Amino acid sequence: MSEKEEERRRQEILKIRAEHKRLSEIIVRGTDYHEAVKVRGIDGKEYSVDVHALTDREFVNACADADIHAPPEGMSMDLGANMKLLAAVAAVVAQDPKIAEVLAPFETAKIGKRVLELSGLGPDPKSKSASS
Repeated sequence: MSEKEEERRRQEILKIRAEHKRLSEIIVRGTDYHEAVKVRGIDGKEYSVDVHALTDREFVNACADADIHAPPEGMSMDLGANMKLLAAVAAVVAQDPKIAEVLAPFETAKIGKRVLELSGLGPDPKSKSASS
């Protein structure tokens, strides 16, 4: 292996270690770990909602609230079902079942998506890009 390849590999390992450390912190802190997600209300103003990873019980309750059942293997839910689930997840973390009524369209999806990522159910639980 060349010196350049060794350095590239070393940088990859350091990056992976940093990502694992961040994920470990989230796991250890559990629902104590939270981040702020900026959303827009129907009044046009910007608000901040603290989000956290869901516990199993919170996720099951959100699914039940959204009347979501597991789709057949290999098939995904339709857009409406996804939006319903994300709104239910947002209601859980905001502790407000009517949050969707005061936010602009798709803002509950922004909250729900970040919560699912923090819960390890999204594409990248370590990235903050989804919350900005």
